[in-house]
Amino acid sequence: MLQLTMPGEYCARLIKLAKWLVESALVPLRLFQERCEEEFLWEAEMIKIKAQDLKGKEVRVNTRFFISKQNSTFFEKRVRAMQSWYDLYLATLLCQCSEDSTQNSSTATIGIIKSLIGHFDLDPNRVFDIVLECFELQPNSTVFLQLVPLFPKSHASQILGFKFQYYQRLEVNSPVPFGLYNLAALLVKKEFIDLDSICAHLLPKDDEAFEHYNAFSAKRLEEANKIGKINLAATGKDLMEDEKQGDVTIDLYAALDMETEAVAERSLELANSQTLGLLTGFLSVDDW
Repeated sequence: MLQLTMPGEYCARLIKLAKWLVESALVPLRLFQERCEEEFLWEAEMIKIKAQDLKGKEVRVNTRFFISKQNSTFFEKRVRAMQSWYDLYLATLLCQCSEDSTQNSSTATIGIIKSLIGHFDLDPNRVFDIVLECFELQPNSTVFLQLVPLFPKSHASQILGFKFQYYQRLEVNSPVPFGLYNLAALLVKKEFIDLDSICAHLLPKDDEAFEHYNAFSAKRLEEANKIGKINLAATGKDLMEDEKQGDVTIDLYAALDMETEAVAERSLELANSQTLGLLTGFLSVDDW
């Protein structure tokens, strides 16, 4: 652009300077070819084709690149659509196989899954995720116990960990489904995964849980000590005042209300604690 606005004499000097910089190896030729206009490169003898031909070639390259990008986008959308179809087909296959849990059907299902992964180059982790989702919904089906060993042992704890971490997000308000606890406990019982590997993904951590328990116990102990406590220095008039109600003997009904409140608070803690939820899962699969 600078060359087009300069007089002829200065333009000739600029071209001569550019040629001298290239010949002296002070500036690489590629640097000029990347930054200068086609007309300047042609006049400075830095390209072997005419400026007009170079522009046409540039237009063809850009057009080819644009078409290639469009085709790539279309191909990606098609791949995602096919992936969704494979996921649906695999989930349907697993559900049908779980209903007919004979040895022949299990063997056939394993062979089909291996063929799908190899022929269509499916992501094994995604296939394993679908297997675990179906296993979570149908925990009594034994066919899934034959499918889990097909995948690496470490992948199971990672996939389950991602599922637990999803419910730890602030924007997710729904609690962890009990089937997920049941699934994790069953995989630990069958020694498909290690207990430590899955506990590393759960909240709250041990230190935080102990701190919360100690605070809860201290609070309840303080409330329990108030039961039957009488202020001997208080007069009859003081006992009738609202601000002195804490000094009056707490009756049995108040104690029962405190116990109900404590049970409700612990129930909420059980719903929010993934570690306690996993313990209930162990109880449900008879793994004490």
